[in-house]
Amino acid sequence: GVVCGYSNGPSLRACWWDGQLHEIVPSFGPSSTANDINDSGTICGWMGVAPISGFVSRAFVWSNERLLDLGTIPGGMNAEAVAINNHDEMVVCGWTNGPTLVKRGYLWRMDQWIDLGLIPTTSRCLAQDINDESEIVGYCSTPGLQPFIWRDGIMTSLRDITEPNGNYLLGVARAINNSGKIAANASLSGNSYAVMLSPVPGLPGDVNCDNIIGMSDLLWVIERWGPSGGGTIADLNDDGTV
Repeated sequence: GVVCGYSNGPSLRACWWDGQLHEIVPSFGPSSTANDINDSGTICGWMGVAPISGFVSRAFVWSNERLLDLGTIPGGMNAEAVAINNHDEMVVCGWTNGPTLVKRGYLWRMDQWIDLGLIPTTSRCLAQDINDESEIVGYCSTPGLQPFIWRDGIMTSLRDITEPNGNYLLGVARAINNSGKIAANASLSGNSYAVMLSPVPGLPGDVNCDNIIGMSDLLWVIERWGPSGGGTIADLNDDGTV
């Protein structure tokens, strides 16, 4: 029942709503937006100069009336925290410094920056969402556009692992839930469609879905050891406990 976003005036102002509207006052500004909120009320977003040419911004996380400045991506000129899960892990995007601007996506986890990488032949990564399994979806671009899922350190094109469905061309992957279902868009004959991708059960025990049962699967299970509440592929018999 709590909503986050921004108010638009002379500058963008991050805010949240619980029946009343509250402003998140940035430590770096004047502009800011709140992009996502998790179940404990932790909010992520960006603060800086409104998104114009030469966009200057820093990622932030806000919790319990306190704002934490995450800074810019490693070696980058700006950052925007796009989405947050219930473990306070975030996906952050930003532009690198240098003669050639490159947009990169990162997983921010416990003060560590993990580079999501790129689909081969592309130069920009725009992460869109993260679930409680630390699975990330988004798209890479330039040239073209390639929707991806990032899982256990591996980025995979969703077009490479999606079962063919007519002549639909899969586009941007927008969101992923804790059951692994992905909201995306697709095109066909010049028309745009909303689509949902549902995971197909693979090899029993292949929890990172790389078609190999090995040490990485075991580590995935160990890292999630304990009560799971269901809805995780590491819970092999789906009894609510890993």
